[in-house]
Amino acid sequence: MDDLINNNELNRQALRYKKNYIKGVFNLIYVFQVPRAAREFIADGNGLMIVYGTEDRNSAQLVDVIERYGYGDQAMTRYLNIFFEQDIADMTAYADSEVAMTKIAESPTASYPLASSATAMKVIAASSTAMTAVAASSTAMAAIAANATARGAITASTTALTALATSPLIRTAQLTLTQTWQTLISQRSYLVSVTSGSGTARNVTVNNTFNGAATTVSDVVINDVTSASQFNIRRFTNTGNTQSIISAGSSTVYTFSYIPC
Repeated sequence: MDDLINNNELNRQALRYKKNYIKGVFNLIYVFQVPRAAREFIADGNGLMIVYGTEDRNSAQLVDVIERYGYGDQAMTRYLNIFFEQDIADMTAYADSEVAMTKIAESPTASYPLASSATAMKVIAASSTAMTAVAASSTAMAAIAANATARGAITASTTALTALATSPLIRTAQLTLTQTWQTLISQRSYLVSVTSGSGTARNVTVNNTFNGAATTVSDVVINDVTSASQFNIRRFTNTGNTQSIISAGSSTVYTFSYIPC
């Protein structure tokens, strides 16, 4: 652990930012309004361990302060360097390192804070090396699925979507023609695609809440799915019990590919 990190200072920083959740956010704003103070905060590292290392009522707001003032990359890099006792230059260097990304992806203490950073997730989502590690890790996928910032970064990146499409974590669920809702998957997931077998089908509807959307019906409607064709869904579900209805067509089998999160 970094020599600057010590219990007394960690306790002091915890009181400053966590004793009163509202005042804690303003206290961090006061720091990041002054560039020199912001740089000193990041270099010291104790405050970063409190901001990124704890998950409670003001965690998202504290991270947002750091992002808003343009220090997301520096702050996350410093946090990861402290946690893993490394000296990597920035998030791009982290994303390009297979070894470093594998460590991050398998560590909840690293992957959950990383998922909360819009700056860091944009870098991760654009890197095939980083996304290969993420797509192979159930820990990393759970962290991303639980965070709207991370989900947004992933679904906006072609590189990220390509990596998820070939994830070793992919499972399948099958349904045949039905006029009523059937449970498709009983846990939060990333839905990759649906493939139809022989025959012609129409109007495959998946029912869940995706990417924070308010509606819970008809989020994915697949019209005119023809013989042996595939439709890419590429969405995270916010809840379990994903359901599907296949409202017309033949008795062909539909195979849904998904990653449990």
